[in-house]
Amino acid sequence: MEATTLSPRTTGRVPLSVAALGLAGMYTATIWVAVAIAMHVVRDDLDPCCSAIGDYVTGDLEWLMQAGFAIVGFGWMGVGIALRRALHGIPGARVLRGMLLVVGTGLVFAGVFPIDDAMHTVGEVAAWAGLVAFGVAAAMTFARTPTWRRLATPQVILAVTVLALDVASMVWEAQVGDGFGWWDRALTVAAMPAWLAHLGWTLQRAASRPPQHS
Repeated sequence: MEATTLSPRTTGRVPLSVAALGLAGMYTATIWVAVAIAMHVVRDDLDPCCSAIGDYVTGDLEWLMQAGFAIVGFGWMGVGIALRRALHGIPGARVLRGMLLVVGTGLVFAGVFPIDDAMHTVGEVAAWAGLVAFGVAAAMTFARTPTWRRLATPQVILAVTVLALDVASMVWEAQVGDGFGWWDRALTVAAMPAWLAHLGWTLQRAASRPPQHS
């Protein structure tokens, strides 16, 4: 089934699967935050100020943090697929899907491999660099359609936020040491899932709004 709406799609129709994937993005973002907070409670041996979120992928409950990384990773992949469907016919839609598939895969890798493994680093780079690139590309793509044009600027803001927090975390760890963990938490437990939830909510609304007529 499909919902008729004034959408970015050239056909004017948005598959209801877009709404389902949008909701999945919102739920996976929420689950990720809940898992991250829970791990901070049960792992009292790690001080949030002085540890990275990847440090929680160790110990007896490593499976829980690994599951959290996998869930949020697949959430990003689902949003990428939904964007491709919602923006059918708009140049750049396939690129956005590809970028978010890379971001999601990077997050899964970051969860599967421990923080001292090279593949964990590869996953982190793919996730954070991919998100920044996605934000810029999404702004350019959204600007091409009247329906989503107003969402172009927020994508740039979110991309700059992710980049700034990632750089701040790395620089603080290298130059100061203690305290870098708070920058890492702002990035991984606040900015990243908020962005995912925002996109999921936008997609859910795009496919679920009642039919409109010009």
